[in-house]
Amino acid sequence: MRCLRNIAGIKWQHRVPNINVLLRCDIEGIEAMIIRAQLRWADHLARMGDSRLLKAVFYGQLKTGARPASRPMKRFKDQLKYNLQLCHIDPRSSETRAADRSLLRRTCYNGVICFEQQRVWTLQEKRARRKAEPNVPVDTSLASFTCFTCGRSSSSRIGLWSHERTHQR
Repeated sequence: MRCLRNIAGIKWQHRVPNINVLLRCDIEGIEAMIIRAQLRWADHLARMGDSRLLKAVFYGQLKTGARPASRPMKRFKDQLKYNLQLCHIDPRSSETRAADRSLLRRTCYNGVICFEQQRVWTLQEKRARRKAEPNVPVDTSLASFTCFTCGRSSSSRIGLWSHERTHQR
């Protein structure tokens, strides 16, 4: 993002959010680029011949052994299924889509566009909600924190904490 801001001539002092920088430059986010590359690679694997080692490893299952009892590490397949769901693509239809490359690319392209639009919309809504909240200044004179040992009052909790340390010596 720093390089993109530099190319676009947007300084950090301008306080422009990352989403607006991406929209100004007409570029999708890095997450969408990674998802697009992952989907293209998975679909390339699906089109490979069954005798290829990469396809055998990707679609293969171990006959013996078990994954650990704690939370297992994520595999490429797990992340691929999650990304397919984010892009609103049915993971079960990947084999049938692989035969038609144009349909496959169109599906992946539209899915990633849908994901990016949803991500941008979510971030803009989140920022709008955060900015719409009233900024009520906290009056510290009303808040009083009193020491239980000597009765001294402090205007902040951290001030009371540092004062109470003097009683521990």
